[in-house]
Amino acid sequence: MPKSGSEAVTLARGEGWATALVADDRSLYFNRRQCLAGTCAISRANSYTMRVPKSGGTPELFHQGGWGGLDIDSAHIYIGVISREYSLVRIDKVTRVLGNFHDGFLPESIALLGQSLVWTANFSPSTPTFLFRTPLPGASDGSKPASVALNDPEVGPVAVDGQHVFVRTKHSIFRADLPAKQATLVTTVRNAPVAALAAGGGTLYWNDHASLNAVSENGTNPRSLDTTGKVYGQITLDAQSIYFLRDGQVFRLQR
Repeated sequence: MPKSGSEAVTLARGEGWATALVADDRSLYFNRRQCLAGTCAISRANSYTMRVPKSGGTPELFHQGGWGGLDIDSAHIYIGVISREYSLVRIDKVTRVLGNFHDGFLPESIALLGQSLVWTANFSPSTPTFLFRTPLPGASDGSKPASVALNDPEVGPVAVDGQHVFVRTKHSIFRADLPAKQATLVTTVRNAPVAALAAGGGTLYWNDHASLNAVSENGTNPRSLDTTGKVYGQITLDAQSIYFLRDGQVFRLQR
């Protein structure tokens, strides 16, 4: 649909449900899950990363096992996948050459930070949650692996604004200082069925089950931007506007 608004255009149809979504100049990539043989348990067999042209069409399978976060740059897509172990992979969008540079945890959310990826992972209710930084293969900016423990039972989306990293947990939004391995509370939040977090221009935007909200990145000026819906979902930004899902529809607000 145009950013100015109009009826939404269906680009792809299929079984199951889509989770993470990213776009480049030609295609949309999304992770899809579906139930197989009467079970919806997470497995490589029922998890996929799909690709569809922006003009619409039949989605193609891009990578088997895509389930966790997604992010993208001009040449690669970064995916949290289910393989022999949970993995963080980089795949060339043209050749599909696979580079696997982390094993052990399933990234819930992924964001590019210079020549590194920052990502979150949940383990179990009795295990601390973490924000991680993993340098990309061949990184030349001196980035080193780092992690920040978060005092919350559930960690979700990560967002980057310039060199600043923010992470949402079940109850809070933190600003992460990866070199110091510290997290500073920005604001408390209420849980949402599909937790979202976006950052830009010195402001954080997030949802809960009944509103779209914002706060300055230093924790000042908290405010509700929209409270007329029942279910709020994903949020994305451009230079002028906030785009968000509300009750299954796409809406826009001026920033």
